[in-house]
Amino acid sequence: MKIFKTYRTFDEVALEYLPKEEISLRYRTYINHKGKINIFKQWLLDNNLSEQPLRKLSSKNISDFFAYLVKERKLDRPTCEKYFLSLRSVWKYAIKCGDASTLPFDNISFPPKGKDCSAKRIPVKDRELLLTEIRKRDSQLYLACMFEYYCAIRPGSELRLLKVKDIDFGNGVVYISADRAKSGRGEFITMPKQMINLCREYKIDKANPEFYVFGKKKVPGVVNISVNMLSYRFNKIRDSLGLSKEYKLYSMKHTGCTALSDAKIVSSVEMMHHFRHTKLDVMLHYIRKHGGMINTDIRDYFPDPIPQFIRIKQ
Repeated sequence: MKIFKTYRTFDEVALEYLPKEEISLRYRTYINHKGKINIFKQWLLDNNLSEQPLRKLSSKNISDFFAYLVKERKLDRPTCEKYFLSLRSVWKYAIKCGDASTLPFDNISFPPKGKDCSAKRIPVKDRELLLTEIRKRDSQLYLACMFEYYCAIRPGSELRLLKVKDIDFGNGVVYISADRAKSGRGEFITMPKQMINLCREYKIDKANPEFYVFGKKKVPGVVNISVNMLSYRFNKIRDSLGLSKEYKLYSMKHTGCTALSDAKIVSSVEMMHHFRHTKLDVMLHYIRKHGGMINTDIRDYFPDPIPQFIRIKQ
């Protein structure tokens, strides 16, 4: 007797695939990944394709979905590319399980890259004005800015969930646990002496080790500060000074990176480790994007087009 294989739908494959991914991905990454897959599932349902076996979903179906993301959901190129990676990973799993034989991702067109809305590096003049005002009006926010600038700690869960016990004042390091780090790995970061001294000035070293450094009442406490509160307070002071809205709380991390690069006191590899980039070319791209790579020898000693001894006197 000939037995016919029953092929599963996208929903059925995803239902088996997602729990396996949850084990290997950071929680936040997993939630984003799952969300994109669920949006595709809803799109299939809305277009009467949810009962179709996954292996019968064509390149045109996938192309139509990405057209929907661009035209209806108004998503930009980087976000569409993330959808592409999420869906393709499901198809790769389906091929491994025998529910598909090919990847139907030909002829997918992405929108052109939109305006760069990432946080900009803050130049010295504006930085002096902004930080002076922040320190005067909001000491907790100032501490957050300095953690970003000196230690490249990201202002999301890395900073918001930082605890007093994560700071080793004796060895001058701060620890970012794996569940908070963007990389998903526990990481130690060197604290410059200015940062250590500031923490001591604010008596962070005397606080309860189990307290969050950024507590709800603008001091270390049992309850951590709410999501986006530091950014809200940063933006409020920035706007009161009439500074560019391109300056964001995250700008302090970019500013610290380019300042350390310009100072030329450590090697590129040492910078890469301090800013916790996984590859050197990623870090160099980061520096070029946010502040440029200035060669002081070129700046100061580039030869004139006419040798000094034959210059025409003015």
